[in-house]
Amino acid sequence: MSGKNFMSYGDADTILTEFSNDIKSRVSTKANQGLTSQQIANAKANIDIEKVPNVATNDQTPTFLEESSRVNINSGDKLSLIFGKIKKFFSDLKTVAFTGSYNDLSNKPTIPAAVAVKGNAESTYRTGNVNLTPANIGACTSNEALKMKGWWSSSSSNNADNLNNGSVFAYAASHNTPTTGPLFAFASEDGNKYVAQMQFQYNGDAVYHRVKNGDSNTWRSWQAFKSQADVDSAYSSGYQQRIETVTLSNGQTGKSATNVGLPRSMTQYSYIFVYGRMYLGTTGYYGVMGGFDPNNLTKISLSTSSSGTLTNCIAFLRLMGTNAYMRVVRYISDTQIYISNAYDSTQNYKITTNSEQYLVPMTLVMVRK
Repeated sequence: MSGKNFMSYGDADTILTEFSNDIKSRVSTKANQGLTSQQIANAKANIDIEKVPNVATNDQTPTFLEESSRVNINSGDKLSLIFGKIKKFFSDLKTVAFTGSYNDLSNKPTIPAAVAVKGNAESTYRTGNVNLTPANIGACTSNEALKMKGWWSSSSSNNADNLNNGSVFAYAASHNTPTTGPLFAFASEDGNKYVAQMQFQYNGDAVYHRVKNGDSNTWRSWQAFKSQADVDSAYSSGYQQRIETVTLSNGQTGKSATNVGLPRSMTQYSYIFVYGRMYLGTTGYYGVMGGFDPNNLTKISLSTSSSGTLTNCIAFLRLMGTNAYMRVVRYISDTQIYISNAYDSTQNYKITTNSEQYLVPMTLVMVRK
């Protein structure tokens, strides 16, 4: 060591550095020392470095065996063990780890077909990134929702036939409604097949209604509700004008009565009844004596004690007195009837000769259809 006194170095790091440099100066390379291969091997053995390859660190070639199972590396493992563990991990990696291809997967899951969707108002299904709009699903847009609570423009092409639910102000001239005013629609839960609609006249009293027949998908015609004003008007201008009367004289109701002519054929009337005063002795009784439906006549024959049979009897005019005197209306033709005396005390409808059974005066009241 060139006679150096090592104990003169008080610092351990300095001692090691000096020692290393001294070794390098004594055993460096074959070229510097002129040593043979055997001398170099002997020198390595002398300093116990014969197992260290004489190559750069990056060029060393360690040997190792693959581990039998995947085990994590630990601090303190030999390099051969560490590389064996690493090789096991690489060996167990599947092809997909290097290709990234779905086709290289094993035990691949079954992927169902893409789900197709469509809105209620659409006819075909769609796949992919589907955007459902209010129109697709049959919902109202914000503008339409406002109209459902507001009004249809008089110049729009809206049709009441297409309103299944909601309310709107509709115009008779534009929207297939009977009047102008608020229109309401109420649908059943069966796909809007059965719908009821009502409309109120905005400047009057008229109210209309109709329904949609879901079986045939057709609308019934609009019908008007009748108000009290309508009834009063109809009575004064219609029903009253449908009433006709014929006042009979004594000669048409007595023992020698003649046929009573009607203003028109019986079938043009909905009902005929008799009003008058019947005398029983000296007592007179007023009221409706009876009537009949000329469109549903039942013609019968009554037996009598004096003149055989009264045929084509169609109505009875009763006076509820002690002896229950009656009159019988007989059918002659569609425009003529005959009123006969009759008496039913023996339940055998006899023609009587009691002149006091006259109906004086008597009126036929006929209601036209």
